[in-house]
Amino acid sequence: MEDRQSRLLMVMATALAVLIGLLLFLEPPPAAREPGEVAFETLWPGLEASDVMAVSLESASGSVDAVRTPDGWALRAPAGGPADTARLEGLVRSMVTIEATEALELGETPDAVGLDEFQSVRVTLEDETGQRHTLAVGLDAPVRGGTYIEDAVGAVRLTRLPVSSAARPDPDSLRSRSIVRFATSAVTRLRVSGPARALVLERLDRDWWVREEGHELDGTQADVPSGKHRADADRVSEALQALQDLQALAFPDAPEELTTETLRITLTTPEGEQVVTIGPGPDGAMLVQGPGTPAPVPADLSSLDSVLAAPGIAWRSAVLLPIRPVTLDHLGVRIGTVALDTSREGLTWQDSRADGVLNVLADIRVDRRASGPPPSGDAWGEVALGEGGAPAARVQLYQAVEGGRVAQDAAGGDPFVVGDADLASLEATLTGKPDGEELAAP
Repeated sequence: MEDRQSRLLMVMATALAVLIGLLLFLEPPPAAREPGEVAFETLWPGLEASDVMAVSLESASGSVDAVRTPDGWALRAPAGGPADTARLEGLVRSMVTIEATEALELGETPDAVGLDEFQSVRVTLEDETGQRHTLAVGLDAPVRGGTYIEDAVGAVRLTRLPVSSAARPDPDSLRSRSIVRFATSAVTRLRVSGPARALVLERLDRDWWVREEGHELDGTQADVPSGKHRADADRVSEALQALQDLQALAFPDAPEELTTETLRITLTTPEGEQVVTIGPGPDGAMLVQGPGTPAPVPADLSSLDSVLAAPGIAWRSAVLLPIRPVTLDHLGVRIGTVALDTSREGLTWQDSRADGVLNVLADIRVDRRASGPPPSGDAWGEVALGEGGAPAARVQLYQAVEGGRVAQDAAGGDPFVVGDADLASLEATLTGKPDGEELAAP
């Protein structure tokens, strides 16, 4: 039995070898080039765009020098600072993929094809081993659509595709226009300081809090509300997004200075602080300076104005407590004498009432802009939301007042009022009774 299988395998292997031989024998030879047809070859075989660590462009009008960094491309000349990484990658890719003819015998002088010192651009790519790959880029050919280049040994060649525009970028087009770059999830503090007051937003655990600081101006101390208050996380996200979107409109030929500083924005992350300053320039037009700009530049501030023009109290949260369904894993609610205390196992809450209670809590809106009456007596109720091992976010409910009950964030802030209708909805969800029945007695 084994001998028969061995013979069968041997026959199959022999047949496969014969078939491969026939295919190789019958495969047509490479098609011969038509008379006058030009052959192209890769200028730098094996070189990939990701291998390039630095690039420089030198011409009679100036030079551009850029280097790859862990955070993307950065310019070293004509001005230092972050580069437009996407544009630099495109430039490098266009260079490493050049295909060119063999050396050409030209009757023209170098200036006729743009390879003289006044017209050409010398491109140097440095790879991760330190090896340099150079070429000079001239003019586009009048026919065939390629560009005349001079390779490292001085041979004049013609590229398959035009590359002259890629090698002659406007230096400003390679500069990053971002005023400041950061990951929103990494920001722990945002401080916006003006002449008279400052708005301070801080992230504690998972929640944002807002407070105000008053400065002395013209001998008078600005009067601001005291204490910290739970902040509107959506408004904070809008502010951070507006800062990320802040772009330089142009790069002045000569450095300009702010005549006065009207606004200073300080971002804090685990890596440190980044500062953005805003103020008028010599001609009165508003300028912005940040980590991405070596000097103040004009910028479109419209998206930032609409976010930062709001007074401090407008940053206070209008929700009872922020509810993050993905990470929330513990829920505790007590309304008078009825209560719920449950945890989540996977996607399911141990107590089936939890989803309904969370829906009610998500719809509750409160007004933290004006301080309510101070809490009195023992807490009548409580809402607690737990996430992971962090301390639970808690709001305690106290005495009845007109329209609702006094509430207080356990973490701080002025007291406020939770409406009777919202409390009735919570109790109805906990007890299964229709809305409108009398709330549990204090």
